[in-house]
Amino acid sequence: MKKGMKRNISRIISFMMVFTLLSAYGCNKGKTIDPDFYPTQNVSEEETIKEEKTVENITKIAPDQVSDEDILKPEKNTFRETGKYEYNPVVIPDWILKMFENDPKIIRVAKQALIAINNCETEFVLDEDIKLTQEEMDYVFGVIYYSTPLYAVAGVYETDKPNVYNISYFQEFVLGEEDENGVAQDVQLVGEASPEEAKEIVEAFQEYVTETINNNLTSDMTEREMASILYKKIVTDIALEVENTENYQGLSQESFISGGMIKGIFDKKYTSGGEFVRLYSFFLTQLHIESREVLGTSGFFTEELKSELRDAVPISYYWGWQVLQLDGEYFNCDITLEAIAFKERYQGAEGAEPDMIYFGMSDKKRSESYKVGKSSVYYNDVILYNTGSIGTVPNCPNDLDFH
Repeated sequence: MKKGMKRNISRIISFMMVFTLLSAYGCNKGKTIDPDFYPTQNVSEEETIKEEKTVENITKIAPDQVSDEDILKPEKNTFRETGKYEYNPVVIPDWILKMFENDPKIIRVAKQALIAINNCETEFVLDEDIKLTQEEMDYVFGVIYYSTPLYAVAGVYETDKPNVYNISYFQEFVLGEEDENGVAQDVQLVGEASPEEAKEIVEAFQEYVTETINNNLTSDMTEREMASILYKKIVTDIALEVENTENYQGLSQESFISGGMIKGIFDKKYTSGGEFVRLYSFFLTQLHIESREVLGTSGFFTEELKSELRDAVPISYYWGWQVLQLDGEYFNCDITLEAIAFKERYQGAEGAEPDMIYFGMSDKKRSESYKVGKSSVYYNDVILYNTGSIGTVPNCPNDLDFH
């Protein structure tokens, strides 16, 4: 096994455990919350829609040649500016840029890694002046995780050389016994894709994203229109096939670390609702639409939902969904429940479309399917969790009329 592989695999798998971690955190009174670490969410609509300073896309400039000030600026929104979407592998959500505004090194290294992974390079080398602690490298992995589904295709490993990292793609592992958290402790590599094979799959993903946006959206649409169209298309295009209702949102370790997040797009099948959430978040991030993944703990699914979904209703006391900021207002969106309901109602009928019941929900409407106290809703965010923070999820007072 490569040096550092076991530690890196464990770190990657730890992202899968975020539901468990945050569920436990909800009951952990010993954690201290740093209110200054995360960005304030309650901004006015005027502040939200004002023009932001951006930087020329980093794909055209090496990240190590960009100033600290510019590395923290959002990438240009080419779709809004030109009417044609261009895939950009280094778009990082604005909330993450704000989170690390006092530590641009994290963003700089994350963008270097994102470029290397997107190009299916076998290594990336950091400037010798950059010194990263293990905690900082964990933050880098977190930024990558929340910026692109391509986190699932690449294993990044330390080498004997300082600041030199190897990258492997679409790895296959034999996993040993699991610990008390369900994480395999003995991980053996049995195969991986060549850079050429990986590049073919990654380019197909880029093409899928580019065509989906350019063929279905126009640059003069509102954020609400864009978000609803993409939501509907993802649910229509990809079937949700889970093994049991106790694990609707959990990824199997094998699927997670072998690139199932990307392969599932072309197989037209996901085995986890979490994959729907991550793909939807990625589309919105590329369009500079704010999407935050949240988690409700100690909640329950309502009798109304159980009557609707019958045997397909999830079995869980916690549940994850997204809070989107659309045209300056916050809404709950639950693409996993939408995918479950779509499958149950229409059973793959040709021409069927989702009913959009769980898109653009107020907090009140959210409680009609999954009922949870507001104080038990947290950002589903390993970066915040690792800092001892949880953030404040904004209120969603209104239902969205998107028709």
